[in-house]
Amino acid sequence: MIDVDKDSERGEGDDTEILDEARERFARVKEDDQLNRDNYLDDYHFVYSPGKQWAEDIRQQRQRWKEPCLEFNQLKQFVNQVVNDQRQNKPAILVHPAGGDASKEVADIEQGLIRSIEQDPKSPAEIAYDTGFQAAVVGGRGWWRVCAEYDGKSFNQKILIKPIQDALTVYGDLDYQEPDGSDKNYAFVVESIHKDDFQRRWPDAEPVSWDDLDSNWKEGKDILLVADYYRRVPKKRTLVMMSDGATGWKDEMPKPPAGITETASREVDTFEVEWFKIAGGSQILERYDVAGEVIPVIHTCGDDILIQGKRIYQGLIRQARDAQAMLNFGMTQQAIHLALTPKAPYIAPQEAIQDYQNIWKNANTENYSVLPYKHNDANGNPIPMPQRVQPSTPDSGWRDWTQQMMSGMRSIIGMYEASLGMKGNEVSGKAIAARQKEGDVGTYHFMDNFHRAIALTGRIIQSWIPVYYDTERIVHIIGQDGMRKMVTLNQSAPHPSDPLQQIKLNDVTVGDYAVVIDSGPGYMTKRQETAEKLTQMVQAFPPLMQAAGDLVVKAQDIQDADLIAERLEMMLPPPVQQMIAAKKDGGKPDPVTLQKLAQAQQQMQQMQQALQAMQQENQQLKSGAQADAAKIQLKAQESQHEAALRAQEQAAMLQIQREKAIQELELKRQIAEQEAQIEIYKAELNAKVKLQVTEMEQQTQLQANQVAAANASVESTPEPTEAAAPQTPQQIHIHNGGGTKVITFPDGRKATIEEMQ
Repeated sequence: MIDVDKDSERGEGDDTEILDEARERFARVKEDDQLNRDNYLDDYHFVYSPGKQWAEDIRQQRQRWKEPCLEFNQLKQFVNQVVNDQRQNKPAILVHPAGGDASKEVADIEQGLIRSIEQDPKSPAEIAYDTGFQAAVVGGRGWWRVCAEYDGKSFNQKILIKPIQDALTVYGDLDYQEPDGSDKNYAFVVESIHKDDFQRRWPDAEPVSWDDLDSNWKEGKDILLVADYYRRVPKKRTLVMMSDGATGWKDEMPKPPAGITETASREVDTFEVEWFKIAGGSQILERYDVAGEVIPVIHTCGDDILIQGKRIYQGLIRQARDAQAMLNFGMTQQAIHLALTPKAPYIAPQEAIQDYQNIWKNANTENYSVLPYKHNDANGNPIPMPQRVQPSTPDSGWRDWTQQMMSGMRSIIGMYEASLGMKGNEVSGKAIAARQKEGDVGTYHFMDNFHRAIALTGRIIQSWIPVYYDTERIVHIIGQDGMRKMVTLNQSAPHPSDPLQQIKLNDVTVGDYAVVIDSGPGYMTKRQETAEKLTQMVQAFPPLMQAAGDLVVKAQDIQDADLIAERLEMMLPPPVQQMIAAKKDGGKPDPVTLQKLAQAQQQMQQMQQALQAMQQENQQLKSGAQADAAKIQLKAQESQHEAALRAQEQAAMLQIQREKAIQELELKRQIAEQEAQIEIYKAELNAKVKLQVTEMEQQTQLQANQVAAANASVESTPEPTEAAAPQTPQQIHIHNGGGTKVITFPDGRKATIEEMQ
């Protein structure tokens, strides 16, 4: 709640108006709701107060007849079944971005903050929910409320969800139309206080005039009612749109910058909520303005029926009370019959028990080892022995009666054997589940109304968060898995593109968010179910363990499950590790890995350029017609080398890809090993290239030497004389013979270049 000094805003006349309004509304709702309150009280006593399942006049009559009034309370089990089913399937409040500047990150923070509010040790919402739901199941209606209190010694306020233990202390507006009651215009939460306690708690309050006190606001001689009075007041507000597209309430919009003007506006009907502490309906002790537009007193109910302007609430057992009363009567009559069976009277001649009247008088109540009797009269004639009357057989009609009443109660309530854990005719798991679902359908309106109430609670809290958490502060949030962490709200930080401007991180004061309810098993239950199903899947398909072994271990409820999963993750195939690493990094490649890959590619290009340069040098060495054969052979070798180089390049790229996958997962632990692998690869590739180039140079030099030797042999032949000189061209001739070069010497000898080599 927000502290507001209203004394300067309202005068004595305003307080009088508020008090008159409060007294009139309180009297009206008390009268209109009296039947519901009486039935609520009777229902609670019928279930939880011993002896209240028999009408008082019948009880007194049976006591005069010395007949018992036994109770066989079956309705309590029905109530516990519905209530405990709700406790096993607690609804969760979820927050989603709905527009404006809302974001998924802030929605998750608000969701975690709401979960932290619900689990506040000072006022855990679990107690409020359970208490309210149980009251709705038994009596038809239960309550809790949302409030704000200062957090310890700080000036920060925190939101709390507080239970209302006694539903009869709440008097709420009955003219609401929304199913969740969010349009209630007023509500009272009353407290009975003795006059001495009142003076001690509010010493500065005006003395209460007990004689003039309204009868609706006092109980007994020295007890008065102090009420928390909530009221919702209509208010018109102006919604404006600026030229830059921004919209908001005119009274809350900051002064626009230069050039920004108002382009549109409209009047909107809204509400504001006020709270007053009223004593005896005669004076206002405290007052606050409440955040939001909804009265933070939330109700959950069973049957909510509106008939001719009268609202009727009804719980689980209202219609089953008669069946329970008849069951008690039938079971009591059976108990009486069974109790009287071993006490059948004796029939005996008066003379037979003469002198033993005291013993035979107590024969049905005392365990005598011997029951004496006189077997002869005074004349010596035999006297018949006392004989016990044969007891009547139990009437089977009472057993049928009992079964009918039990079946009648289950039918009235809508819960059958399977819903109560009783064995029926069903044999398969699906059949049992279907029968349980049928039972759940009969009582599902309790859960449905309860979910509406939780959703309204979430909307109220979400609307309060921008009010009470509008400054920079550190808060606890709780994740779905129950893990707690600290988060800074509304944290100022430099703008990424303009360091001179400030932005707010985790700003919960902007954006529109929607609240929904997720019902079903809790996180731990879902985790156990997931672990069981994953185990079954691994048993049916063992290769799944190699691809998802870490997920299987994480789902197990064992110690150090996360540590074991982390180690299994290191053993997954490289493609899976690469996918996991990319997911952890938001789908972006590791910058260090990218740098390593770029360096490796650059080194490969440098090696290729060096090889090309060596090839060019080899080409320069192999010039002239004499090296045609060497050229052919060299081309073949180059082709083979290029093919080998391409294979090496492909192998190198595969190796780089494998190294990339390993680096993305084990960057911190294996970076040294990765660098060593790259260096080894470079050295091996350089050695291979240098070896191949050396071999090629050696072979080329050998071929050149052979050609030079051949030429030298030709040159060493004696030169012809001047007369014979014209014949030299005819005596030495080089021609192609079948594709082979043939040399004809002056002496007529012939030889090929291959033979000369």
